[in-house]
Amino acid sequence: MWNLRNWKTAWILSVILPISLLATFRFTGTISGPVEISETVIAETASLNITRPEKYRIFNELIENLHVDAVVSINFSLIVGSYHENEPGYPSDGKDDVSVGAIMHSNVNTGFIYSAKILFSKVDINAALRIPRFSGMPLGSIKLGNLKAEKIQYRSTDEQGVYIEAMGIGQPRNCTLEICVFWVFLDENNVKHETIATLELVHFNGVHYRKVVIPIRLEVV
Repeated sequence: MWNLRNWKTAWILSVILPISLLATFRFTGTISGPVEISETVIAETASLNITRPEKYRIFNELIENLHVDAVVSINFSLIVGSYHENEPGYPSDGKDDVSVGAIMHSNVNTGFIYSAKILFSKVDINAALRIPRFSGMPLGSIKLGNLKAEKIQYRSTDEQGVYIEAMGIGQPRNCTLEICVFWVFLDENNVKHETIATLELVHFNGVHYRKVVIPIRLEVV
């Protein structure tokens, strides 16, 4: 017959063992889902203004926003490529557009990178955002390094912009994420436009999960 000590031991094991297994599955990627963020770090917003031309032009403007601390190093950059006036066909359908590349490189010294998200915020009614998709390219213009795409919003709506959410593969110490976005203008060169590209990176530092948020504001005037 079990005594009180045996009963207490069995009860403790019945609680600890499932929790231990849950943590193991979370770290190894056996199950997925939101994690508890213990700390959020928000970087200052970097900004870039460009003047909208009246004909085709190559900008090749680069803006970077960096975050470096004792555990993680992140470089988030935007590259404003070329501007097209009345560009026929996909993805602009005869409207004006500017191509914007978003690039993220990240490394951690301890722990691993859990997830990464790049979001372009909702734009005004005279503009649209599109992540192009091409035949033979399942993810379109998206490139991933040590990450797996979980959710992608390819076209902006009245409620939200475009984004990609990705999860780390095998608890990586480093990862990369690149997307190309076409910013389409529906007006007649007489409206100011703005969007904010934000990187949200979640990493585990050996003790808890941290989120680093890095925003870049882009204006076309």
